[in-house]
Amino acid sequence: MFPTRINISTTRRCNLNCIHCFVNQDRVPVEDGWEMSMELFEDCMAQAMPLFQHIGLSNLGEFLSDTQFIERARIFKAYMNKKPDVWFDQVTNATLLDEEHLAPLAGLKNPVLYVLSIDAVDPLISYAIRPPGLSTQAMKNIRNINQVHARLGMQKPTIVVSVTLLKRNLLDCFNIIDFCRELGCSVYFRHAMGQGLEVNNRESLFRVPVFSNKILRKCKAYGDSQGVKVSFEPLFAQTSEEIDLYHRERNDRSIPCRIFTERYISKVDVNGDYSCCYNLARVHGNIKNIPLAKLMDHNDNVITSFMGRPIAPCTLCRGRQMQLSYIHEPAVFDLNIPDNERCYYPDINLEEHGFFDWLTTLDQKKIEQQLRKHWNMLFGETSHSKRSPSPSPYASLPPDLLQNESRDNLLKQAIDNRTIGNYTQSLKIFERLVQAFPGDTEIKSALDDICRELGLCVQEQSQSESNLDKKEEMP
Repeated sequence: MFPTRINISTTRRCNLNCIHCFVNQDRVPVEDGWEMSMELFEDCMAQAMPLFQHIGLSNLGEFLSDTQFIERARIFKAYMNKKPDVWFDQVTNATLLDEEHLAPLAGLKNPVLYVLSIDAVDPLISYAIRPPGLSTQAMKNIRNINQVHARLGMQKPTIVVSVTLLKRNLLDCFNIIDFCRELGCSVYFRHAMGQGLEVNNRESLFRVPVFSNKILRKCKAYGDSQGVKVSFEPLFAQTSEEIDLYHRERNDRSIPCRIFTERYISKVDVNGDYSCCYNLARVHGNIKNIPLAKLMDHNDNVITSFMGRPIAPCTLCRGRQMQLSYIHEPAVFDLNIPDNERCYYPDINLEEHGFFDWLTTLDQKKIEQQLRKHWNMLFGETSHSKRSPSPSPYASLPPDLLQNESRDNLLKQAIDNRTIGNYTQSLKIFERLVQAFPGDTEIKSALDDICRELGLCVQEQSQSESNLDKKEEMP
């Protein structure tokens, strides 16, 4: 059996510094120039085109952070356009997914799948996970992606949202589902791997398995009610019977690896190393020395795992455990969480269990800066005032976005929440209103009032960059 997908790691660079990701941590230092050479890239494309139905650029960094992307895109299009049925299958954080950065791909004829790595919709939670990123920028790019692709002569993309779960973003999952409903796409929730990072040990949902199961079930039910397909890894085993079943299935060597049964992906690293499993340290050879087709036809424990005869380390690999009825052991996810530190109660005190510890990383100045950026980015467009005008990111939104909720009723809810001091809920409702009625002056006036109260000062597009800088310094 051969892989159907390959990720060619053109770069290990990333424009974000996500707290749960090893790419920008000391464990995997990123050196200047740590990108795939153009010669190796062209050789890899030439070998990959006859073998794969899905090809992506970079799986260990953000593909649009590649300093050689303009030349890379020229070579990529030349090969891809010869086989227009091959998918461009790309993971991205979407913060750079705009017309300026995608322009080198103009004229790509192939179908496109974007797997969007978005871990929060709330701007403060997003900033606390992905400094210096802002979910608002990614969401804005995604809302406008169909128009961008059309202007670049590319096909309308298929979109899937992928979310890495921590304590700090678990309760934002319902807002993420709302965003997926707007996009008309599915969402997949996955647990953070340990990767030697203390924050992943500290904020892993393995610490609160029963509570996490409850929330994930609610997410699934909410997604069903909204027409959004919600998927996640197996729930945690919580009863003695479920834990016994977990151990029986874990030792059942007839259960194959998920990599082979669902999404068989292989990858080539920036130096040419080839691998085809979750274990990033497993290298099966280098395409500089061995042809890619021959590397794919290897006969080691990965293939024996697919055949139902797994041997170490496959027996305890996360990929194979995704086929089980439950997950249970943190070590499989490279986490170090003693069992006596795990809480098996369905209802917990969120404060005591560290769900809000991330708030201590944000001082008042950071909170003000992020909220100003968020609302200016949504409504002010000041960061683009020096560029040529572009279509509204809300131009493609359906007129029935608000479904059965009337404009007047929602506006009343927003104002009532502002009156009682519930600014967060009020701003969320205003965001929905502005998306559905972008030219409504009454809504804009009411939003201006609440922004003035909070010191956010929504800017007009005509204001200069220098004026914006002065406003940013206001208390």
